[in-house]
Amino acid sequence: MDLNEKIAALRERMRQCGVDLFMTTTEDAYLAESAVDYWRGLRWLTGFSGTLAYAMVTQDAVSFWTDARYIIQARHQVKIDQVEYYDVTKVGADYYLDWMVEKLSAVEGEQLVMAVDGRTITTAKGLLMKENLQRLQGKTCVLRTDLDLVNDIWADRPAPAYCPIFEHEMKYAGRSRQEKLADLRAGLAENGADHTIVGTMEGVVWLTNMRGQDLVNPLFMSHVLVTPDTAKLFACIPMIPPELQEKLRQDGYELYDIDQAEAEIRKISPDAKLFYDPYRMNYALFAAVPEPVKKIRGFDLVNDLKAIKNPVEIQNFIRTDQAECAALFRFFHYIKKHVGEGNLDEYNLWEPLYRIRCENPEYLRSKPYPLMAAYMENAAGPHYFATAEEHAPLRPSGVLLIDALAHYYGGTTDLTRTLYLGPCPEEEEIRRDYTLTLRSLMDLTRQVFREGVDGAYLDSVARRIMWNAHLQYGYGTGHGVGYCIVPHEGPQFISEPSYKKEWAFCFLPIKPGMVMSLEPGVYKEGRYGVRLEDNMYIVEDLTNEFGTFYRFQVMSYLPFERELIDVEMLHPDEIEWIDQYHQICWENLSPYMNQEEKEALREATAPLQA
Repeated sequence: MDLNEKIAALRERMRQCGVDLFMTTTEDAYLAESAVDYWRGLRWLTGFSGTLAYAMVTQDAVSFWTDARYIIQARHQVKIDQVEYYDVTKVGADYYLDWMVEKLSAVEGEQLVMAVDGRTITTAKGLLMKENLQRLQGKTCVLRTDLDLVNDIWADRPAPAYCPIFEHEMKYAGRSRQEKLADLRAGLAENGADHTIVGTMEGVVWLTNMRGQDLVNPLFMSHVLVTPDTAKLFACIPMIPPELQEKLRQDGYELYDIDQAEAEIRKISPDAKLFYDPYRMNYALFAAVPEPVKKIRGFDLVNDLKAIKNPVEIQNFIRTDQAECAALFRFFHYIKKHVGEGNLDEYNLWEPLYRIRCENPEYLRSKPYPLMAAYMENAAGPHYFATAEEHAPLRPSGVLLIDALAHYYGGTTDLTRTLYLGPCPEEEEIRRDYTLTLRSLMDLTRQVFREGVDGAYLDSVARRIMWNAHLQYGYGTGHGVGYCIVPHEGPQFISEPSYKKEWAFCFLPIKPGMVMSLEPGVYKEGRYGVRLEDNMYIVEDLTNEFGTFYRFQVMSYLPFERELIDVEMLHPDEIEWIDQYHQICWENLSPYMNQEEKEALREATAPLQA
C-alpha cells in the first residue's frame, strides 16, 4: 500500500470500530527518543522517519505535527493527500488540542469516540486530551486508549526485538544499585510518597546499573515499580545473564516479564502513596494505578538523580569526550583529503568514522548511532538524516554539517561541526553565519550565572548574537547528555519558554554536575545550514557575599573551522578565547594522531592572527 491507501485502510478500520478521530505518535511504551521497528507505526503510516511527531486522522482530514527540526523533512516525506503540516514551535505546543476539538465539533452525532494507543502517549498528554474533550458543545467524546488501529492494518508488523543485557561496571557507574535505590526511596519519603513507577528505559538502566542493545541507544525495554520493600523490574528476563539476575535479586529486585507491568501496578495497595511524573510515564501505566491510591505529582526523581553526575562519571566523561574528539578530527581530515575523489556521499560517511571509533575498546559498536551528515541545502533541516535511498554526493565546494553521536562505556557524546569543503558562491554569507554561530556558542560557554538560574534565562544569552543579526533557530540551545544512556537527557534544558512548553524543563535550575550540549545554529531553507555543538559540565565558579555562581566547563575540545571564521567580526577577547581553546585541542588530541594528522591538527589550531 502507498501512503494514501494506508490512510484509506485506517479510515475504514475507524468506521468499523466507531472511532471519529485517531491519533498516532512516534513514541513507544517507554517514551524513548528512538524506538524499535515494532513501535514505528507513525513511520509506517505516514513515511516520516524523524523521532518526534504525531498525526491525527478523521474521515476527511489529516494533520501532521512536528517541530522546527523536522518540519522540512515532514513536508518532503509525508506525501498524503490534503495533509495539513504544523510546526509546533510556531503554532504552539497545545494547538493540536484546538484542532482536535474543532474537527470533532464538525462530526455528526452527539456520542463521539477518539482513539489513541495509551502506551504511546505520556500521562500528561492523555490527561490533557481528556480535559479538552470536555470543551465540546452539545456532544460527549470518549477517549479510548485500548485501541491500536495501526496494528490492525499493518499486516507485516515486526515483533519486538530483545537483545542481551549487560552490567555497567562500578568503574563506570561510580555508585551501586543499592545506593541508587536508597537515594530514590529517600526522595520519595521527602515528597510524602512510598511508591513510584520508573516509566522510561533511561531511568531503568541508570537505576539498575545495566545497559542493553535493543536500540541505537544502550537501553533495554523495561519499567520498574518501586515500593517500600522491593523493586519490581519488568523486562525480557531471559536476556539478563543468570549471574546478573542473581545479583539483582540480592540487591532488592524482583524480576517480571515486560508484559506483566500493568497487572502488577493494578496490585498496588489502595493506601499507597504514588509519586509520578506525567511526562515520564505512558498513559496506559498510569491508567492501571488503582483509583484509591493517592497520587503525588512532581518531576521524575530518577531523572533528577541521574542528571547530577558523580565524580567517577565526570572523569570518565572527560576522558571519553577527548577520545571522541580525536576520532572526529581524524574523520574530518579523511573527508577533506578524499572529498575531491568523487566517492564520498552523506550516507557512506559513517563507514570511515565507524572504523576509527572501533579502535577504541570502550566504543559500543553493536548498534552505532546513525551519523547525521548534511551537505549544503540538506543541512537546512536541523535533524536531516541521509538514507541509502536518498543522499547527496559530496563535492569539494561549500559546507558539510556533521552531527556525530556516540556511546562509550565511559559516557555519551553529542558533537557537531560544520566543515569547509571548498569555495562556493555563498561562501561570504556562510562565513558570516558561521562566525555568528561561533560567537553565540562562545557567549553562552563563557557566561557565569548565579545559583538558581534556569535554562530559559541562559537561552537568551546564546540568542543575543543571533537576534541582533535578525536570525533565529527553532529549537532549544542546550540539552542534557546522558551517561552511556541517551544523547538527549533531562531535566537540564536550555530553551526559550515557548519551545516544548509541555516539558517545562527550561524553567528548572541548572546545577553543578549536570552535563550539557550547547548547539546554536543558522538554517536557511534550500541553501545551507550551520551548527556548532560542544559538550560541557556545570561547575561552581565561586561564592561571595552576593551568592554562589556557576559556569560551564568544556569537555569536548574540537577545532573550529578556520576557513569559516571571519576574524574581522570578532572582539579581541573572543580571539583570545578561540586561541586558548585551540591550544587545548592541540594538547588533548595530538597524542592520538599520526604524523600527517598532527600536521593537519597543528594547522587547524594555530593562532587566528598568526
